[in-house]
This record gives sequence, structure tokens and C-alpha cells, in this order.
Amino acid sequence: MTELLQGVDALYLESNYDPDMLRNSGRPLYLIERIASNFGHLSNEQACEFVRSIAHGGLQHIVLAHLSQDCNTPQKAFNCMQQTLRDLQLPTNLHCAPAATRLPWIQIA
Repeated sequence: MTELLQGVDALYLESNYDPDMLRNSGRPLYLIERIASNFGHLSNEQACEFVRSIAHGGLQHIVLAHLSQDCNTPQKAFNCMQQTLRDLQLPTNLHCAPAATRLPWIQIA
């Protein structure tokens, strides 16, 4: 997947859960383990790791998507990715896709 997405101008990326919120969610252990498995969802940190693997100066926009309403917050996902973009010194525009509504159109040059 990394090779396919290197060089993209924009990225729509899952940032599903915060590990601490997932662990403390009250969900059954089997569900927590499935969500956090290699065949589950991407955590905020895993989304950041992925961005580090494809980062380049032409990455104009990242949209964080599929955030869990119970095990994440838009602010946690945004802050985690924003710190990654700062560390990489990328001027990438960062957005969180809301669960119930749409984002406005994003212009990609």
C-alpha cells in the first residue's frame, strides 16, 4: 500500500481509535483485540506512522476518516496527526471528516 500511495497530493485515511480510549471503552476483550489487530482498524498512531512512510513536500491535504464515536475524538486524531506533520515539517492541510455530515469540497492543485 505504501508504494501505491507515495507521491499522492491528497490522502483520505482512517484514524479510527485512540488506544487508551479503546482499552477503557467497556467493550468485550475479543472486540478490542479484533479492532486493534492487523486485520482491524488503524489507530491514530498507526495513521501517523503511515503518513511518515509516504510523506513528501507535495502532500497537500490529509483527511482523517472513520473515527470511532466511542473510542476516539476528532481532536485526539487531529492533534496526533498535526504533531506528525510538524515533526516532518510539512505544510499539509489537515481535516477530520465528520461522521454525520460532509466536508466542503477541497481544491487539489
